Amino acid sequence: MSPLRFLILIALSAATSLRAEPSPAEQKVLEAIKSPDVSVVHLWAPWCSNCQAELKSGGWLKTIKDNPQVKFYFVSVWNDGQDGHAILQKFQITDQPNVTILADPGPRKGDNKIKQFAGMPLSWIPTTWIYKGGDLRYALNYGEVRFPVLQQFLEDSKSEWSHKGETATGAPYGFAMLETPTVPHVSSKRPPQILSLIGDTPLVEVTQLDTGPCQLFLKLESQNPGGSIKDRIALSMIEAAEEEEKLQPGGTVVEATAGNTGLGLALVAGAKGYRVLLVIPDKMSQEKISHVKALGAEVRITRSDVTRGHPEYYQDVAARLAEEIPGAFYVNQFGNPANPLAHERSTGPEIWEQMRHDVDAIVVGVGSGGTLTGLGRFFNRVKPRRGIEMVLADPKGSILYEYVKSGKLLDAGSWAVEGIGEDFIPEIADMSLVTEAFEIDDAESFATVRELLRKEGIFGGSSTGTLVAGALRYCRKQTRPKRVVSFVVDTGNKYLSKMFDDFWMTEQGFIHRPPHGDLSDLISHRYEAGEVISVGPTDTLLTAFKRMRGADVSQLPVVDQDGRALGIIDESDVLVKVHRDPLHFNDPVKNAMSTKLETLSPKATIKDLMDVFDRGRVAIVMEDDKFLGLVTCSDLLSYLRLHMPKQ
Repeated sequence: MSPLRFLILIALSAATSLRAEPSPAEQKVLEAIKSPDVSVVHLWAPWCSNCQAELKSGGWLKTIKDNPQVKFYFVSVWNDGQDGHAILQKFQITDQPNVTILADPGPRKGDNKIKQFAGMPLSWIPTTWIYKGGDLRYALNYGEVRFPVLQQFLEDSKSEWSHKGETATGAPYGFAMLETPTVPHVSSKRPPQILSLIGDTPLVEVTQLDTGPCQLFLKLESQNPGGSIKDRIALSMIEAAEEEEKLQPGGTVVEATAGNTGLGLALVAGAKGYRVLLVIPDKMSQEKISHVKALGAEVRITRSDVTRGHPEYYQDVAARLAEEIPGAFYVNQFGNPANPLAHERSTGPEIWEQMRHDVDAIVVGVGSGGTLTGLGRFFNRVKPRRGIEMVLADPKGSILYEYVKSGKLLDAGSWAVEGIGEDFIPEIADMSLVTEAFEIDDAESFATVRELLRKEGIFGGSSTGTLVAGALRYCRKQTRPKRVVSFVVDTGNKYLSKMFDDFWMTEQGFIHRPPHGDLSDLISHRYEAGEVISVGPTDTLLTAFKRMRGADVSQLPVVDQDGRALGIIDESDVLVKVHRDPLHFNDPVKNAMSTKLETLSPKATIKDLMDVFDRGRVAIVMEDDKFLGLVTCSDLLSYLRLHMPKQ
């Protein structure tokens, strides 16, 4: 019996045996669903944004009106002090003759919320159930109900069959359950054809960088549908889990990921109709996080400054969630044998054919270890005599470089490169395959990947910089020609807010401006360089507001055509003018700006700057009448962090 079927039967058994004392509302529902009619039980929370969005969409009202023979029960399980009946009345739900509103008396918030329904923890059970004659037909999990699917379920529920898994004629019945609000169920027999584009990526030679006596080729894994090499292992691990029945229809895929494996899983598992829950360390780029969310995955952000054994370590969090969620499959890329198998069966053979069976060295990084292990196994098999060198490029701070060199496991440091480097030896990583290793710091990685884009036109991510830097070091130290392969692991589109952003690079200390030795060194955005977002005195308040939003700042300097700072305008200044009449958005900035400026000379001291901050102001740095830029608390903090003593 599948875990999902088992879970549903437990729920049904609990509903009839009433192992826990049911609440009055629950007892009323359990009695009502025994009727021969089709019944919909919707457990909801009046304060919940998803629940309110369902009501605002009009989907519930339309579904109720379109199904007059169906009985609908709205049960407020956690009202947080809000009047659930009034909210339903606002959307005309209470006016419908086939609707019953149920809730236990009194406010329910915090620990007083209903924690159990039908004998099961409320966080585990679906919130929209469809019954007929007491038999549970379909269930949709927490989140936005997709009403066309709900309507189809209602139509299907009018047929005659038993919840025990057989129709009246004895034919097997497949229980349907939706685990995600955003990813539709798709038959695993024919998933979207985009998955067929995973693999068979192009290989290009590096021609504009100094490769010594060697030829260096890069396999463009950025050309996979999800933009990275991890699409390969995502497909391999999901298909293996399906074959081994570790992942059932309607199940949840849980993984700890630096981003790219999560993207691959969100693409592959989402296309196959599974819920995807990803646990991601907080140092990952916002582009990756936004991408996986756009694919329908749920994201949990955890700390990146803790190691294994800490309760907030991302892999431990993922393992814990997988244990708590019924029907969940913990992918565990770090210990999943289908990970290296993907590279042994696809990546390795592709390289071998593209290089016409002439390869001397492969330069890889290790995140989970799948690429190293899979390629090492393949090339040891196809070229056992001469052998192919497996070269490790490892971020400085990772423990893997030192382990290869000395066999010692030292304490891990920190690094900004994403996706590779570890503070432990992954289970599937066969480090004995490594023949040589290079340690690459963040500055060299970022400089290399930026140079790769400028000179070769190849747009790679942060770990690509580490790999290419390691490959160039290997190539330049050779005394005879060799044919070397490395990877563009993912696309640079995912790092536009990081190493391809000069301001981020400067704040992190990877780009150094010529120092002036005065207060102007604290200015992150300099006016004379065109880096300051500003407005003119005759610009409208709407223009000022849009520029604040676009630059993610709360105030702007007001600068005239001669470069003189006339004032400063912040969100509160705009709000005072427009809150009574939005037409005032058309007013000029000079009508709302503050002219009481806190100006400082570049020769001012940190104490002078702190005095400005103590008055709740932003410092405007002026050299005579020339506006140089603003200094904020954040600018000072960034400056102090970069100049703190090295540990």
